[in-house]
Amino acid sequence: KAFKPRQVFCLNATPIENNLIDLWSQLALVAPEIFPSFRDFDARYVRRIVLTTQSGRKVDKIVGHNHVDEVKALIKDRYVRRAYKDVDEQLPDVVVVWHMVELGDAQLREYQAVQADQNLDSLVKIGELVRRALFTEDDGKVISAKLDELPGLLDGLGDEQAVLATQSKVFAHQVAALLKDRGDSYGLITGDVA
Repeated sequence: KAFKPRQVFCLNATPIENNLIDLWSQLALVAPEIFPSFRDFDARYVRRIVLTTQSGRKVDKIVGHNHVDEVKALIKDRYVRRAYKDVDEQLPDVVVVWHMVELGDAQLREYQAVQADQNLDSLVKIGELVRRALFTEDDGKVISAKLDELPGLLDGLGDEQAVLATQSKVFAHQVAALLKDRGDSYGLITGDVA
């Protein structure tokens, strides 16, 4: 919020249909006066449930949205929606490169440790392991197979630009640190709010 540009544009494929929290993050930049409080927005428009695993651990899960028509009405002057079929021919070709990275040793060890269990707790743990991009060893060193492979991928781009997306804010900051150390220019958008 400390960044005060003259104009702000946010682009997203389907924020209302997929995730209202993403929409709130964008509107916090574009028009913070519409929904100034994330807590109020979340309480009114996001439908959540709390699941309890067999070990008693509570897991918060978004299961839908409330009052979507109200959200649409509030943002109608600030939100332009076009169907893909309406803009497909106007868009330049995009090259998408998927690069699979094997689990790192630490990630693989943890994965194998919970793999044998066949209960909700183990499924939750496996999901967390697969999504987790960083591991910290006992000596505090951060290790990541994904982060280790990134410089080679970036070097292979030449003068091309890249968009890197992750669901892990911690990983995003590690990537930013790597890019800074390399002297690469980058922008970091995390959705953090002040």
